[in-house]
Amino acid sequence: MPGVAATLAASGPSTLSVRALGAVLSARGLPLLPPAPAASEDADEGLAALGAVADGADRRLALDRTESVQAEDAVFKAIVLAAIAVRLGGVPALEAVPSTRGWLAFWSSVDVVATLGAVDVKRLVAAHDLQARNRLAGALGEDALFGVDAALAALLPSLQRDVDAAIGTVDAVARALAPLVPGLVPPGPGVAGVVGARADGLPVYAWLAARIAAEAVAGAV
Repeated sequence: MPGVAATLAASGPSTLSVRALGAVLSARGLPLLPPAPAASEDADEGLAALGAVADGADRRLALDRTESVQAEDAVFKAIVLAAIAVRLGGVPALEAVPSTRGWLAFWSSVDVVATLGAVDVKRLVAAHDLQARNRLAGALGEDALFGVDAALAALLPSLQRDVDAAIGTVDAVARALAPLVPGLVPPGPGVAGVVGARADGLPVYAWLAARIAAEAVAGAV
């Protein structure tokens, strides 16, 4: 799988993933992310692997997009973010990195609210935690779960805050993303779910994880 430098090099301003995140942030009235620092030899390639795994989960969704599978996928990406926090040294370090804001915004708007609606994140995690953990261990080994319990517990308030904030902008986010997702988006009820499902397939998380790795080395934390 591509490393930090390759992922950043392939993610210019015109790529759909970058434009999609910008659309979500703008629709929610949030500032855009600053330019990513150059990748360093010291960047943690394990973060790129976690981002790639998070995006790879969406290929399964393309074949089986039931609400239960969508919910498990959302929890899986929350657990991946917790694993990233562990590699950075904890949740405070993660939340100090600019690109974490992008991960939270895209996750809450696209993976959760557009397709699942308003949810209690703690209950959502409890319902799908085991399956999501098994998937992460299956993809990257049992070591990937080290420290995830504590990190995820510490992340829950931030995850819930972002979900709550995303509820009021679901229609604006859908309108902003509609021109960027594959296929025509039919007007009418349910458009947010259609747009969210299609946007979920963009490799946004691999790019964000690579940014987080580069920002951490550059001293953004």
